[in-house]
Amino acid sequence: MTNSIDKLLAAALGHAGQKVAEAEQLGRLEWKVAGTRCYAAQRGDTAVLTLVSPRGSLAYEIVGIDLADLR
Repeated sequence: MTNSIDKLLAAALGHAGQKVAEAEQLGRLEWKVAGTRCYAAQRGDTAVLTLVSPRGSLAYEIVGIDLADLR
């Protein structure tokens, strides 16, 4: 049985398996700070930046931009 501290940490930080699935779906992990992560992916001529936090997620799609130009 998992103790309450482990449950709180898992809820706040996300499970390792969840992060692997996120990276497969959302692209390369660019940075992470205090439970918030930023992923970047190139989909055709569109750069996609996705922010994921314990409160939710938000994706920016920038059409006509190469992801390498944003780095």
